Amino acid sequence: MDTANVSTQFVFDFLNGSLAKDCPRKSRAKKVHPTDITDFLDKHLPEFKDGILDGTLSEGPFHLPCLAPVQDAKPEALVPFNAVMSMDKKEINAFSFFHFFVDDYQFERFWRNPPFYLPFLMKIGQGMGTDYSMYHYMHPVEALVNCTRNRLMAFYLQKKGLKVIPNACFGNLETLDWAFDGLPEHSVLAMNTQGCLTDYQVKQTLLNGIHRLVRRKHPKLLYIYGEFPEDWTDKFGVEIVTLSTFLAKWK
Repeated sequence: MDTANVSTQFVFDFLNGSLAKDCPRKSRAKKVHPTDITDFLDKHLPEFKDGILDGTLSEGPFHLPCLAPVQDAKPEALVPFNAVMSMDKKEINAFSFFHFFVDDYQFERFWRNPPFYLPFLMKIGQGMGTDYSMYHYMHPVEALVNCTRNRLMAFYLQKKGLKVIPNACFGNLETLDWAFDGLPEHSVLAMNTQGCLTDYQVKQTLLNGIHRLVRRKHPKLLYIYGEFPEDWTDKFGVEIVTLSTFLAKWK
């Protein structure tokens, strides 16, 4: 079998939407052409582009940018990115950490024009990396694009001087082979578990993913945003701290 031609056709079909027709409606998020990633490098990280593409500043077969480790961070007074945009200076000062654990469309504008939104985030100064979805049933090309965007945006914020906790995000079992590339070792990490405990298969992948993450990256501390059974916190050999979601606080 000519794997190169199969792979090329695979990506071609994906970009033209033919492979998404049989996918669940929820997985049909707005698609991003892979060339947008190169555009992001050219416009916002030109001085790091060569290092990312040649593997000096990246890791793995897909050259995911290597993020700096975070040794000390206490996410308190969390505010989502989409809320920051509507706050005045006094309101922003009441929060100490921003996050992107919201629907993808809520921070797509940041990907499109990061310099515009950077000053708002710099007022807070620290936060967690973006969380573009990597659904369990998502097309593998789309999952890879979203993982790459997550890593690039966190890399961008770190290079601008913000303290950003790297976000560990993955999809199905196949993504575990590369989804942690670029994450630092012995660092504080974050993870979003919203919606991961309602489906048995997704739940099992979550367990496998955390075990794989710990074995590969040996995190110093893992912050979990979302639901997480209390009796799981001592099962992985790493300190786990759960963070209440906005919905949980509202309830």
